Parts: sequence; structure tokens; C-alpha cells
Amino acid sequence: MDADYYSSAIALLENAAAEFKRSVDKQIVAFENEQKLHEETIRSIDEKIAALQQREKELLEKKSLKDIDVSDKKKEADKITEEINSLKRRERELEEEKEKRQFEFEEKRRRIASQTDELSKERVEGDDSKELTNGLLFYSQRLQMFLNKGSSSFLHLAIDLEGIRITFRCIDRNHPKRRFYVVLKINDEEKWELLRTKPCLENESALMKRLNESNDVNSFLRNVRKSFKAQYCNDV
Repeated sequence: MDADYYSSAIALLENAAAEFKRSVDKQIVAFENEQKLHEETIRSIDEKIAALQQREKELLEKKSLKDIDVSDKKKEADKITEEINSLKRRERELEEEKEKRQFEFEEKRRRIASQTDELSKERVEGDDSKELTNGLLFYSQRLQMFLNKGSSSFLHLAIDLEGIRITFRCIDRNHPKRRFYVVLKINDEEKWELLRTKPCLENESALMKRLNESNDVNSFLRNVRKSFKAQYCNDV
């Protein structure tokens, strides 16, 4: 293979890396903003619950006095009881809303934490990965996509006689360590060529046609990942 073709392939992947990094940065900022909003919402709910509880306490004290004061009409005591019950119902609703919001937020937090933990575990020592740019490294870690050369290292761009092998992980939620990969090369006609995928993809031809028309590696990698997930995972 002509070295220029491989250089071109590396440049395209690095550009894709930079674009993915920007995308991930936006997602992280959005999550941080959502976290602030979540905390404000929970604080507001807690304040409402505290106000309801204080009002209930005042009404219970008032009702107690009405029960003692037989000269007062029973209607007023019943009205107080009804208001107390209404406050208790509202308090339960707020508690349920708070619990639901906490659960949904913690689920999202766990998903992001899981990605962060995974990338920290999979860092590779040595000089092999130095050929990667910071953008490509960030991209690889964040998306749980590992570029490797045979089994010699865990995270680097494979440039050998066969082509470029791109391995994905954390696609199948039930089996996060399961690996999916594609092997690409640029042929003598300066076109992208898919040597193989594991497992096989039903839409290989369509994926490659789109890649060669657009030369958009970023979009290609996204679509490959989606295709693996749609075809082989039960959690879509």
C-alpha cells in the first residue's frame, strides 16, 4: 500500500476524533448543566415539602384546640381535617416526584461514570499509542472504541499489511466486553475498502458506498456502531 494512502487515512481518523471530542464535550457540559438544574429542582421540592409539613403541624395544633373548645362548630374542625389530608396527599406526590427524579438522574450518572471507569482501566502503558493524537486518544476512550494491531496493544491505530483495524467495545450492554471490529484499507484506486467485519454486517455495501461518496469517516464510524448494535444487541 502507498504510504500516502495510509497517511490520508490517519488524517481522516484524527479529524473524526476531533469532531467526536467536540461532540462529547458538548454532552458533558449539557450533563453538568442538567445536574445543576436537577439539584435546584430537588432543593425546591424539599422546601415545598418542609412548608407543607409546617402547615400540617399548625393545622393539627389548631384542630386540637378546636376539639377541646366544644363551643366551636364541628364544621371548622372538619375543614381543618380535610386540609390536612390534602396537604398529606400533596406531600406524598412531591416525595414520589423527588424519588423519580433522583432515580433517573442517578441512572444517567451511573452510565457516565461507567464510561469513565472503563477508559481509566483500559489505559495502555508504553510508547505504541504515542502515534495517536490527543484528539484520537480522547475519542477512542470516550466512545469505548479501541484501535489495535493484532493483540500487541490495547489502544492504538493498526497500520499493517492488512489495513486499519477498528475495534469497538461497550456496544452490547449485556456483554460490555464483547468486541466488534471492522478492517479497512484504501485500495489502489484511492477508495475505501472494507476487508471484513466481525461479526458480519448486513448493510456493509451501503455503509461503504456512503463512506466513499462522502469520505466522512466520522459518520461511517457512527453508522457502523449503530449497525452492530441494531443487528446484534437486544438492548436497543
